[in-house]
Amino acid sequence: MEIGYEQWHDGIGYDLEAIDRLTDAEKGEVERMLVPRAANDWRDIEALDRLGTPAAIQAIFRVRQAPEAQIRLRAHQYGPEPSPRQWEQAIVAALETAEVYTGLTQALSCAIGHPSEAVLEILWRKVRDPNSGVAYHCAAALCSIKGVQDSEYDDTHRKLFLRLIGPETADRTHAVQELETLLGDRP
Repeated sequence: MEIGYEQWHDGIGYDLEAIDRLTDAEKGEVERMLVPRAANDWRDIEALDRLGTPAAIQAIFRVRQAPEAQIRLRAHQYGPEPSPRQWEQAIVAALETAEVYTGLTQALSCAIGHPSEAVLEILWRKVRDPNSGVAYHCAAALCSIKGVQDSEYDDTHRKLFLRLIGPETADRTHAVQELETLLGDRP
């Protein structure tokens, strides 16, 4: 469980294989240590998932109800598969508050993997809102979902996405309309 700055920065988790080598008694100790901290870090949730005990799974279910949307969304990636409705609620809540460097990448990745009507609706709302600060990224996710580009990192439509950044202008309004036409979506 010991990680330094580089492991933290690069998103490297705990040594999960070590869990597999533990005795039952040691697994019990790990469970007692991780369950109370489950909502602190995705690494703890991942380790609980690997542990797989009933108490570990219950801790994951509790984190899925946590107040912080980003950790709640992360918990949906572990344990038993959530229902489509549970995914939708978690993704929408995460997208409501996600910003660049604070969970946006994870929220968009989950949105692309689970593009319900509610998820598409919030992505469009963020694109159309000049104050959202994430219009570029949400437009890229929409293009990925609709199959207009290979992934949210494809820069084929970068010039269009860049026009979505900033205050409401005639050019920004036209960029939104161009994106609607490109994707075949109209409000």
